[in-house]
Amino acid sequence: MYLYGNTSANIMNSGTALECPFGIFYIGPNFNVYRKVNGRAELFMSVKARYLNCYKNYLYYTNEHGEICRILEDKSAPPEKLVSLDCACVNIMNDDIYFRNLSDNKKLYTCKINGTNIMNVCDETALFLNAYQGKLYFCDATTYHLYSCNVDGSGLKMLSDHRIYYPNLTDGRIIYSDKTLGGNIFSMNLDGADICSICTSVEAYYLNVYRQTAYFRNYLDGYTLWACEISTGKLSKLIDENIFHINSTSEGLYFCKKNEGGKICHLDMNMS
Repeated sequence: MYLYGNTSANIMNSGTALECPFGIFYIGPNFNVYRKVNGRAELFMSVKARYLNCYKNYLYYTNEHGEICRILEDKSAPPEKLVSLDCACVNIMNDDIYFRNLSDNKKLYTCKINGTNIMNVCDETALFLNAYQGKLYFCDATTYHLYSCNVDGSGLKMLSDHRIYYPNLTDGRIIYSDKTLGGNIFSMNLDGADICSICTSVEAYYLNVYRQTAYFRNYLDGYTLWACEISTGKLSKLIDENIFHINSTSEGLYFCKKNEGGKICHLDMNMS
């Protein structure tokens, strides 16, 4: 459970599920927002949303135009539109919002939690944005090299010159898929040092690490859903279907099915 913010892994996977103190939110039928409390799900809001996030008693999301909006969790007031730009990978950290501005060549931007003071952070074109422990981590949108910088854009540092996909920041480490090395799963320190191999027999995409297990789409097995224990590298196949955009919560996984037009489905698992 999170006082604010979604996990970096979910945000990189389009933020279709969110676990927070006032329930589990997820994108359901017709891509509307649903809330589940004590195992009971109900329609929360009819809007085509992505990048679910939370801060205090607000649910944050992007609408069908990529604009950042928010609504009180008790819906006692109408939704507010905060940022009228095409935004992606919406992160919340320390009373600020960080996002990729698709309206400005995928550059990194920030604003206050109420949408004011919108500013460009740096001119790098970015993918896989993570706001973590007071810094920003992202991949260059052309080379996929992994970088970190301070929240004001200073201190830009390349952490890897490999093609890095879906860098998950968790427990002081970065767990990622290295496309330069065949999409195998590795981990490194936050400064790029101490690279360790986790699994070398998969080609992982849509990587989502939750409580020391990596969930991913395995390109070597028809794009199906697999899991890998971080500590042992033990692999298991979960679903024999073409899936993408994996999100995790304590009561299971949410993911899209390619063969059903991107329909978002749920795999019930006790992950607490």
